[in-house]
Amino acid sequence: MNRKNIFFITIITLITIGGFVACEERDYYENSNATLNFSMDTVSFDTVFTTIGSATMHFTVRNPYDQDLEINSISLLGGASSNFRINIDGSPELSAENKLLRAQDSMYIFVDVTVDPSIQNLAFLIEDNIVFNTNGKEQKVLLQAYGQDAHHIKLGEWGDAAMQVQEYTDGSLDTTYFVLLNNDTTLKADKPYYLHHSFAVNEGVKLTLDPGVKFYIEKDKSIYVLGSLSSNGTVEKPVEFRGHRMDNMFPDTPYDKVPGQWGVLAFQSQSYDNHLKHTHIRNGLIGLYVDSLSVNDKPKVKLENCRIENMTSAAIYSLYGEIEAENSLFANCEQYVFGASAGGKYSFTNCTFGNHYSWAGHSDPSVVLTNYYIYNNDVIPFPLIQADFTNCIIWGTANSELSLSDKDEDGNLIEADFNFSFDHCLIKADIKEDIDTNDVRFSDVIWNYDPLFREPKEEWDFHPDTLSPVIDMGIPTHLNADINERPYINAPEIGAFEYAGTLDEE
Repeated sequence: MNRKNIFFITIITLITIGGFVACEERDYYENSNATLNFSMDTVSFDTVFTTIGSATMHFTVRNPYDQDLEINSISLLGGASSNFRINIDGSPELSAENKLLRAQDSMYIFVDVTVDPSIQNLAFLIEDNIVFNTNGKEQKVLLQAYGQDAHHIKLGEWGDAAMQVQEYTDGSLDTTYFVLLNNDTTLKADKPYYLHHSFAVNEGVKLTLDPGVKFYIEKDKSIYVLGSLSSNGTVEKPVEFRGHRMDNMFPDTPYDKVPGQWGVLAFQSQSYDNHLKHTHIRNGLIGLYVDSLSVNDKPKVKLENCRIENMTSAAIYSLYGEIEAENSLFANCEQYVFGASAGGKYSFTNCTFGNHYSWAGHSDPSVVLTNYYIYNNDVIPFPLIQADFTNCIIWGTANSELSLSDKDEDGNLIEADFNFSFDHCLIKADIKEDIDTNDVRFSDVIWNYDPLFREPKEEWDFHPDTLSPVIDMGIPTHLNADINERPYINAPEIGAFEYAGTLDEE
């Protein structure tokens, strides 16, 4: 047989086989009780801000049978008017018909949602359904989201637009656009404030925050205060600064627990008379940046009953700044909790500095005090005018949580004041290498006893537990209640929290 005949026979054979395949009817599972399996029966989104699209969620649709199934139709019940959008197995569409689902196979359905602006200030529920029809049987997957209207702080819509250009030593330029507030303003707590762009309070301008004001801040955006800030939170209605993500990073990890989601709340050198009460700042790069001493006889920054925690750098970073703080918690940061890198003036009463940072290894001390600043390898003296710690806890997972540095790297004493005191404090420190416990600036200090916090790592709970050595061990001050305004029962505790019994009792 020659090659031509062999080729001809091969072609005829392939066509014949193909014809048989083409004519073969697929063996579908046609039972009217056919039931699809869904990985979830409800797709639920956390709060979604108006005009801001959500993250995308997904679920799977599985054929549990040993035969192929034909899904007659898949449709978004609300159609084109729905706030939800779906993607059916890779195809963005409102509906699909006659979708083949192989035996024991699955397909993905992706869902996201955008909430239209609403006149409602409170969160409102949005619902829709994805409807599946298989062999005449109808099944539904519920879609839910809570919509929340917000004040959107963005260029061209709120305040004045401004630009800052920073030139680096290599000649490169970095341009920052931000919203500039040029008039005294009071923000009400009618609905949240969503920061699309960085925001600045101009010099000589005062921004007042009513109880319950909440800021949701986008990635890398910051708030700069050149004038003054008055944050008037209460126990019931704290003021909050946090990242904008409301969903989960992992199934058991909400973004509200993830650090590094926004930039910093910065008090610039010309700023003065800043007062924060019951204010919760979390999940950014730096909680507070404080630049320079006050320009008048009032404290640069005063903190009462505040929580600053879960930062990728520091809760407070001060550059020759001035801070007065009481009944406050500074906790869980990758570097340090409080860093005074160039002297300054500080007073802390009944504060807890706790570092159980869980997102990376924490090895730096929680509290760092220096009387110098290093710039271009030059050591520049800055006096530490005052650093008084009364009834404070300094504790964490590092070997030593307190660093006192008044010498350069060659061991030479820096010629600048280095004034500090620790009175009735509990401190974790290397008392053999770093700290002289006989120094008169340490008075009635409890060294290296675990304060026995309830659950500082996962739950951020820094209450003292039943056997904590800080209970009733503080010295009386002008304070008569703790961070949550719970009255002291006997003597004050060391730290920001009064012992509150067991979790069940509280």
